[in-house]
Amino acid sequence: MDNFTQVHESSSGVPRLDVLINSTHRPQVRHVHGGHKFAGHVRLENKGGETHTFTRVDQFGGGFKARLNGLTGNPVPAAECAQVLPDGSLAPQPESPTNQFVEAGKTEAGPAAGSSALPLGVSRWECCIHPWMRMVVVVHEHED
Repeated sequence: MDNFTQVHESSSGVPRLDVLINSTHRPQVRHVHGGHKFAGHVRLENKGGETHTFTRVDQFGGGFKARLNGLTGNPVPAAECAQVLPDGSLAPQPESPTNQFVEAGKTEAGPAAGSSALPLGVSRWECCIHPWMRMVVVVHEHED
């Protein structure tokens, strides 16, 4: 699979956003609608063989694996991904509603469209372990 996300209809016929955590080298743009017609939370499904994060960032950048940052041309870690320790090494930021770790083969509920974690408008998301995995999510107002 080359996609980071898929939009499906739930069994009730309401659209939901499924994030399929997989490799991509350029940001994917996905549009979702907020409000009660959106089927709850984003579903984070890791079909890869490693843990990934789904992290909202102000600007795309590196993650908390310095070696991967250098190899992928992302030498400066995104502040939402990594803490720079006194010795210069990197440590992951703690898990939160906007920084979710998804283990290989697992599926978790992500943020709800229109919530403070996934607000209306444009937001950027990346994997803090594999910083080339990026997407832009645009959440729109609910339309009748």
